[in-house]
Amino acid sequence: MDTITAAIVIALANLSKDAIKDSYNALKTALKRKFGSDSDLTEAVEGLEKKPDSEARQAMVREEVKLTRANED
Repeated sequence: MDTITAAIVIALANLSKDAIKDSYNALKTALKRKFGSDSDLTEAVEGLEKKPDSEARQAMVREEVKLTRANED
């Protein structure tokens, strides 16, 4: 699992902690700023938020991270 997908999955499991919530929101904001609010990556992350335990949605985020090369930034 790439770093960005792992961070998103871990953050979603721990959003009750303020520091993690703030960091997660900063990551989402950075992704939206770089790739756009309506990008496939942003939509994949939003889908994962709805079902964080879904392996299929995690795979979708991994695929979009790979396609956009977001993990290289």
